[in-house]
Amino acid sequence: MSEISDEVVQDAMREDPRLRMFELSLQAGEYIREGAPLFAVMRKLRKDADEAMAEFAFVNPADVLKIQDLQARTFRYIVARQTFDYILMEGQLAVQSLRDEDTGR
Repeated sequence: MSEISDEVVQDAMREDPRLRMFELSLQAGEYIREGAPLFAVMRKLRKDADEAMAEFAFVNPADVLKIQDLQARTFRYIVARQTFDYILMEGQLAVQSLRDEDTGR
């Protein structure tokens, strides 16, 4: 089995953005699963969002600044989570597109 040079791989990724998205997805997935710093950040964001939602249940409806703070704390977690989910989804779509192309679909 012959090895493909890094140069050939880089050229292919420049020509087909799906390959670059697939690589990014693999890297992100690995980092999400095995990256202790990222996992710790996501755990902290999740904990903070959970606490914010619990506080929200008892906040004075007239305390607009507190409500905005609680909303921002929840929003940070949701945006981070959606960002990682999107990267992984795009990688999966790139893989499926490449498979479909290889099978003639």
